[in-house]
Amino acid sequence: MVAEKHKKETQPSLIEYARDALIHERKRKKQIYEDLLIPTSLRLNEIERYHIIKIFEHITIAAENEIRLYLVDLLEDDAPLSVIMLLNDPTKHLTLEWLSDSILLRDQTFVAMLIRRMRTSFLQKNCHKRQYHKSPKNSDIIDSLIGQMDADIALSAMVLLIAESRQISHLNNPILSRTDLSAELQYKLLWWVAACLRSCLLEAQLSEEQVDQALSKAVRQALTQYDEGSTLEARALKLARHLHKYRKLSDEFILQSAMDGHTALMVAALAIRSGVNHHYIWDIVLNEDESPLLLLLKAIGMPRQMAASLAFQLTGHSLDNHQIAEKVKAFEALSQSDADKALALWRLDECYRESICEIENRYKTAREKKAYIASPDFFQQDCL
Repeated sequence: MVAEKHKKETQPSLIEYARDALIHERKRKKQIYEDLLIPTSLRLNEIERYHIIKIFEHITIAAENEIRLYLVDLLEDDAPLSVIMLLNDPTKHLTLEWLSDSILLRDQTFVAMLIRRMRTSFLQKNCHKRQYHKSPKNSDIIDSLIGQMDADIALSAMVLLIAESRQISHLNNPILSRTDLSAELQYKLLWWVAACLRSCLLEAQLSEEQVDQALSKAVRQALTQYDEGSTLEARALKLARHLHKYRKLSDEFILQSAMDGHTALMVAALAIRSGVNHHYIWDIVLNEDESPLLLLLKAIGMPRQMAASLAFQLTGHSLDNHQIAEKVKAFEALSQSDADKALALWRLDECYRESICEIENRYKTAREKKAYIASPDFFQQDCL
């Protein structure tokens, strides 16, 4: 009788079911309205969206597993056996249900990293397809560097190859290693995962103080394992600097790096050759419009044919497109000195540059509004 009474008290009523359904429908409609406002040209396609979510899932699970590993040691003497078994169960992913509402998906820098990894994986797949048609005499550029007599170059090439291997899962799917995030993003990721685990642990009747102390220690232990110098970008930049010291960052080297699928190395080489921050180079390289890249290549003095080959490799476009052909002609017409001057804004500090662009856009919008109000069209509106 007591059990039946308790069941009746805890079982949701039809009123609650109906209320939850209506709340869900309101959220869904709001999301649809927002989605319809996004222009097609700015929208992710379903394949891109799928890969981004999968990359996010993988890095979240990896962070969760690391924290859980530390939690087992911290809680094994105090927590119930059921909690320890849950933390040790590799089939249970406790944070996945929170992914869609994650604050990380509203962090522009974090999402930019997910998009970058997704687009880089597409470039690498295209490169791997070309490897079947590649002459056996032309070895991969990283393999060639590992065989160099110079120890700095050979060692840097080897550690870069190891970092690249972390970007592919055992199923050959693109992933993003937690250790390849910046210190700030890694900090946000680990604490967000800890907050998700907190609610799960509190449901197991552990005290808030006990849970908070254990999670804080676990996250701090995970953060101590982080070395910003071991990220893929840092290793690519280190190798590129060694090569620059020996004057080996040639146009041919940059093109072959792209052709062999070593995008991070190509980005590092372009950053050093141009003097533009490598974070901004990523935006230029992964832009579907090759205009910024062609301007950058002109500024560093890359010949027309080689620049066109690199641009087509990264965008998948060809000279059959009339607009692309016009851009290549514009590349040839522009002088290297004028192209280099145009890069002056790109070489500024990232925050300063973005602030300048934001203020200029506001001034431009304000000027256009004033010009429209002063025009005859404004006074000929039906509403007036």
